[in-house]
Amino acid sequence: MLHIAPAPTVDTTIQQQQAHAFGREAQQRGAQEVPAQDANLWPLLSGLVVGQGVPVMQAWVKGYRQEQDEQQIREFAEQLGRGEEVAQQLQRGLSDAARAGLWWQLFNQLPDAA
Repeated sequence: MLHIAPAPTVDTTIQQQQAHAFGREAQQRGAQEVPAQDANLWPLLSGLVVGQGVPVMQAWVKGYRQEQDEQQIREFAEQLGRGEEVAQQLQRGLSDAARAGLWWQLFNQLPDAA
């Protein structure tokens, strides 16, 4: 009888933090939202077995999308003459919910959003 043992649990917190930063950098470079195509991510996945790298790749995607959202927020704010105010908010850091709320708030104020 074949016995398959589950992969040991590995703490990938450090890799996830690095992957998040790599995702943000990839978005800034204009790369596609495909973590497996980012060569910076590969060393972080080295030595992990199948399944252990999923949280690392998810962190990369989250970083990519956060940077994408923040770029849109900055663009909206500039169009509305609120660039400096919003830049300060982003610099202080926002929760995911606050970032989404700010995005919608600014989007709804754009002249052609109505």
